Amino acid sequence: MSTRTVSHTVSSPVSSPIELIATLPTDPQSRKIPITVILGFKTVEDEEPMSLASYHYAIPYRDTDQVVSTPLLDTNNDWIRDITRQVATIMCKKFHKPCYVGWSNAIGQHTTPDQLFVVKNCIEFINDQLNK
Repeated sequence: MSTRTVSHTVSSPVSSPIELIATLPTDPQSRKIPITVILGFKTVEDEEPMSLASYHYAIPYRDTDQVVSTPLLDTNNDWIRDITRQVATIMCKKFHKPCYVGWSNAIGQHTTPDQLFVVKNCIEFINDQLNK
């Protein structure tokens, strides 16, 4: 098996917990298998179903530290657009792998936690998982 799926809850001191589900390559040296991350506020069973609100793709240049990225599913919510773009481009630059990052939202969820806190915790978790 060339990938594995892991999950983690990012507990923010100022907002609802954020659930992170990631599919990671099992071979840390592989540069072709992408990292895929889906983020969203943790829900309980009786809440609204989640739907994909934003999806961002980033890919590294071969010989430089530059990253090219594009939204695959865009949103008019600037916070969601920024968080998916930031996580995708930072992970791509740090791990030198293609990255897909999505944000799932239930209808009516409008909480906006600290972006830097979320990005930092996502990168730390993925880094820990890739270095296992």
